[in-house]
Amino acid sequence: MKFGPNTPISSPYEHLNNFNIPKINILAATAKQFHSPIIRQSTFFNALIAKYQGTKMNHNDLLSKFVRTDEINLYWTKINTRGFIPDARTGATMNYHHQSLYIFAGEKADQNNDIKRLDCATLIWDKVTPKNLNNSEIPVVMSGHATVIYKHYLIVYGGFSSFDPLLQIRSISSLIYCFDLETLIWKSYKPAGSIPEPRRGHSACSVGNSFVMYSGMDCRGTLIPSLGVLNMEEMTWVSFKIKGDIPPIRKECTLTPVYDQGVLDHFGFDVFNSPKHYDNAANKNTSGIYMFGGLNSKGRPLNDLYILKGQPNKSKPLLNEFVWVKITTTGRIPTPRYGHTGNYVNGFLIVLGGRNDDVVGGIVGEISLLRISNWRWETVNAFGDCPHARIGASAVSVGSRILLFGGMHLTEFASATLFELETDSKKVIEFISYK
Repeated sequence: MKFGPNTPISSPYEHLNNFNIPKINILAATAKQFHSPIIRQSTFFNALIAKYQGTKMNHNDLLSKFVRTDEINLYWTKINTRGFIPDARTGATMNYHHQSLYIFAGEKADQNNDIKRLDCATLIWDKVTPKNLNNSEIPVVMSGHATVIYKHYLIVYGGFSSFDPLLQIRSISSLIYCFDLETLIWKSYKPAGSIPEPRRGHSACSVGNSFVMYSGMDCRGTLIPSLGVLNMEEMTWVSFKIKGDIPPIRKECTLTPVYDQGVLDHFGFDVFNSPKHYDNAANKNTSGIYMFGGLNSKGRPLNDLYILKGQPNKSKPLLNEFVWVKITTTGRIPTPRYGHTGNYVNGFLIVLGGRNDDVVGGIVGEISLLRISNWRWETVNAFGDCPHARIGASAVSVGSRILLFGGMHLTEFASATLFELETDSKKVIEFISYK
């Protein structure tokens, strides 16, 4: 049903289905509860029903009363795609490059190393078949890996293959795999430098020509607390020093680069020498790589926040430094979690999903949104076709949107549906108005 300026509303109960408001995730009644800062669905409907039952009000008036412009409004859309739609999976990676979305590997009924590409103009998926398909340069089937885009290459590191019953381990490669998105050829590299311990379940991102990774587990499941930096231009592992507020060891956290968009779009520098370009959100104080959440060595989920800042040493480049800074935030602190996603969009760090066994169902359903300029966790109103809560999903930011795919519910794979989360407030109001 479309709402027009003269559409009467006789009773709100008759129109509940026309408001695509997601359900609130009810939290566990345990001794230690975590409050969800996501939506106010009950406030919306209770006020609507109590005050306006039996009255006539058009949709624009309704919007002005119930869509708070002083809060953050987001809108979910289920994207209808066709073609060779990827199978439902968890532990995959998703990257965006030149109007195309790439999903690589992951775990479904078994592990795989396939590549699927979505043409964002036509919304058609196709299979990407490497030209050296039977070559040893191709990575084995995997999940728990990390990927970034560097120029026109898909860079892959880490992850585990199938379980070896003889050795009682999951094998992990120390190689870097590069897939040329133009020539469709895989190549593998064993970079020079101080090679970090191979890992799976690590967190990674790229800043300029630097591939930055943190934590993860070795082949026997032992947590690895170290950072690693790869110069992707020279294919060399970089040495550096670390100081500051060193975070507790963890796995399955997120690393999210927060910089001016002009910095994020270029490759001619490394993480220790990023250009001094700032915007209203990512300024000198707030820019850096944000680490949120994860699972600690005692098996407890976390909700702490750190910034990792690179600092150059021009006289002694081998002594470049990383500085950890623990951030004190305000607002409604998110539920602790691990296995979530983290993306930087429109001046906000947006955290979706994740696992916490202290909430009903074990999966966190809230959207957590940090305003970077003042480090405040904001109240969020989410509308539209809200996806079910999940862990191990893949997400990527494209303009003002976040695209979300895959993952798992507690006992089954999430559907093979692509979702879009719009963060631009003007577009959100338009979507609500014309839905």
